[in-house]
Amino acid sequence: MIRWFTGHPTAGNLLLLLFLAAGAFAAPGLLRETFPDFRAVEAEITVPYRGAAAEDVEAAICAPLWDGVQGVEGLETFNCTAQTGRARAVATMAPGNDALRFVNSLRTEVSAIESFPDRADPAVVRELHRSDPVTSVAISGDLPLGELDLYADGLSDQLTALPGVARVTRGGLGTRTLLITANRAVLESHGLTPAALAAAIAAQNIDLPAGTLEGPGADLTLRFTAERDTAAALARIPVMVLPNGATLTLGDAAVIEERFEPPQDRAFVDGTPAIVLDVAKALDADALRVLDSVTELVDAETARLPDTITVKVVQDVTSIIRDRLVMLVQNGVVGLILVVVVMSLFFRPGFAIWAAMGLPVAFAGAFVWMALTGLSLNMMTLVALLMAIGIVMDDSIVIADSIAVQAAKGATVETVAAGVGAVAPGVISSFLTTLAVFLPLAFLAGELGAVLEVLPVVLLAALFASLIEAFLILPHHLKGGIKDVASSRFRVRFDAGFDSLRDRGVGRLADAAIKARWLVAGLAIGALILTVGALGGGMVKREAMPEIDGDVLEARLMLPAGTSLVRTTEAVLQIEAALDRVNARLTPEQPEAQPLVIRRITRLGRNLSASETGAHVATVAVDLLGAETRASTLDEIVSLWRTEIGPLPGINSLILTEPGIGPQGIAVELRLSHPDLTTLEAAGRATLAELETYAGVRNAIVDLRPGAPELRLSLSQGAEALGLTATDVASQLRAAFLGTQLSEIRRGDLAWDLEVRS
Repeated sequence: MIRWFTGHPTAGNLLLLLFLAAGAFAAPGLLRETFPDFRAVEAEITVPYRGAAAEDVEAAICAPLWDGVQGVEGLETFNCTAQTGRARAVATMAPGNDALRFVNSLRTEVSAIESFPDRADPAVVRELHRSDPVTSVAISGDLPLGELDLYADGLSDQLTALPGVARVTRGGLGTRTLLITANRAVLESHGLTPAALAAAIAAQNIDLPAGTLEGPGADLTLRFTAERDTAAALARIPVMVLPNGATLTLGDAAVIEERFEPPQDRAFVDGTPAIVLDVAKALDADALRVLDSVTELVDAETARLPDTITVKVVQDVTSIIRDRLVMLVQNGVVGLILVVVVMSLFFRPGFAIWAAMGLPVAFAGAFVWMALTGLSLNMMTLVALLMAIGIVMDDSIVIADSIAVQAAKGATVETVAAGVGAVAPGVISSFLTTLAVFLPLAFLAGELGAVLEVLPVVLLAALFASLIEAFLILPHHLKGGIKDVASSRFRVRFDAGFDSLRDRGVGRLADAAIKARWLVAGLAIGALILTVGALGGGMVKREAMPEIDGDVLEARLMLPAGTSLVRTTEAVLQIEAALDRVNARLTPEQPEAQPLVIRRITRLGRNLSASETGAHVATVAVDLLGAETRASTLDEIVSLWRTEIGPLPGINSLILTEPGIGPQGIAVELRLSHPDLTTLEAAGRATLAELETYAGVRNAIVDLRPGAPELRLSLSQGAEALGLTATDVASQLRAAFLGTQLSEIRRGDLAWDLEVRS
């Protein structure tokens, strides 16, 4: 076949065009994302239980959940976390099962649980990992929060309508709430309780279909409308009407205001109040296209908005893909140029150019195979393509050199085919060796295996395509590229110099190595011993995945549960001031003295490491100068930032980290168990204190944390004689301190919670 393709006038060209055309057609359709989808199928179960302590949630929610899901087919692990006010459980499916069937079975079993408390909200079951984060959009300005909220709602609808956007989540402002705060003195003077006030509002504030009125000519739909959706309208609701006609309205008995609850759910961009819209893409959407669409929309909004509103793209975790694609293209172009330049020193430039065609053919073949198997352009497939550059170039150079040697007798089909045949066993052996080394990565298990399995697939596809080019396309082109022309003066001098280097330099060195073969063998064994010692002694660091510096850094703060928002804000200000000092110190070291910190996004009530919300947690996120530009590494910035922060009295943890990308997860996780929570907590604290003394340990955290202090109440002796029951008293306390949530009301497209407190 090699001989036939070498001698055929068009077969090689047609095969080359077929490869390039197929690759050019497949490449634009490849999805671009940070990493391949490595996550196991998981489903989340959330059960809100307002006002309940974590201990109550564990007994009332987590225990029934555990009993209820035992019969779910394909369940591998089940973890339930009890927190103040809610339970969150994650069920992981065992490999080899059907995801849709698993989630539906889990939903069925959870819905069949009847032992949940009556005051707990219905359980919500949803499949996780159905979208990937792309970026966030921050909206800030010198406007009331209500006005910003209206604009953010419209912008959220526009973002959701963009192609590929799966979900837009609003943060930094809380939930729209019509809060009714009762005047206790007025309630007491009229014999009312907070629960009775809430019941009166619910009875008067309704919007209810009432059936159909049938008539001889037409039917009319009946609807009773008495729902109020503004503070002024709610104030006119009659709470108590006496027989003489005197009326106590809600406005007389309570203060009604529009607020965003809870107050700790707030965001700030460089100190200015803001609303943050987190944008996530669908799994089958291209991350860069989604990012470009979001950026274009934000640019268009910025152009038309007044100066009082600022819209920015922040916390971009996707542009790193474009950086790696640019690096791939640059390396490929540099590789082609170097091959052509170096081979032009030994052959004619036309001959060298044809030898370098193996690289675009290899890439085209890899793109076609990726499109057929549904792979994407991500960090791992790009690594495979970068590795293929060197291997493909080696094979092309070996075959081209062999053909040149054989064709020195005359560029005929026989001599060219003989040149290919002379090195074909070695080239094929090289391919098989690479196959034997990398193919086992395709059979690794777990999340790391799901990431690494794409590397050998793409690499071997590229190498296989390059073999086809080297054996069937390259010989025909090189046969026409070899011409018997007189050597130039430069070529004569270069050949003479190279022959001298080969014979007198490398040749003599090889002869000396042969004569002192035992010394050479000893040196090789010594080098091997040093290598093994460096690995065993920790001089060479080991990690599952290499760390890649991104452009976003976060400080995740957690104080003890029950800490006031004022104290948390003070700690946040200390962290922000330290960041300003880091920026002032490192900015002069950056290229052209560009600012290291582009912007700062502070989000109260949020800590992803602790998986908690509330007034005691906060996150300070930083958008940094691009990793390709800045002179400081993330490790240097983190170390200096932590030093500048200094001691923070009373905190549980402060984690300075880059938002997680890829499957590396937690480096080391220790799991302790004991039936007594007090003993378990003490053991966890002691283990944490010991670990923090180890060199290299940072961002350690204990996930068993005491909740807010609890005051337990019960009926006094003799209370039953007064006609009081535990349920009555508990309901009154709950209504007074926790509040009563009434039916949600809608004002246009916006939903508002209606809550009564005293």
